[in-house]
Amino acid sequence: TATIPVLDPDQADLALAVTMSKTATTEQHASNAGKSSPDRRDGIPAAVPAKEAKLADDEMMIAIEVGGQHQAYWIRNLSQPGSHLVNDMVGGLAFSITYCDQTDFARVFSDPGTDKPLKLRTAGWMKKQLALQVGSPENIHLHDDKMIPLDDYPFVRVPFGQWRSEHPDGLVYVGGIDWEAGEETRPEK
Repeated sequence: TATIPVLDPDQADLALAVTMSKTATTEQHASNAGKSSPDRRDGIPAAVPAKEAKLADDEMMIAIEVGGQHQAYWIRNLSQPGSHLVNDMVGGLAFSITYCDQTDFARVFSDPGTDKPLKLRTAGWMKKQLALQVGSPENIHLHDDKMIPLDDYPFVRVPFGQWRSEHPDGLVYVGGIDWEAGEETRPEK
């Protein structure tokens, strides 16, 4: 079991990069609002139809639209330790949805040149913000770095009730990882 050191965020640097690096994948998820929906294939997390998501109307979402397909990601889940990033495929395009609850900063990345999930992971806390690993472990960027070698993709923050009424056929990612659970209770990778 890896121990994540508790450091003053102003003092923390790349020392946390490896220990905090967790990214949502199918193997780690059992959706708490969509037990009837099976996980999707190839390491992509499960999403549930908007009408089946058991979320309060005022819960905030990060929402994207790809070729008429609407998908939203629950910000509260993205605020949990170790779950600040979801790699997903929507409409055949690869996306990474990122959110840092400490800075209230979100970004959505895409790469139209790939048909596989992006190789983006969290890499800890640096210079008072989330750090991201793009591909190899030595390729670390700050969350707001404009030099991240991925495209920024447009998104909106919207209350779930409003989004659901506008996109009743949309899909919702609600997460479901219990990061505080012991290793023995987490699904196998």
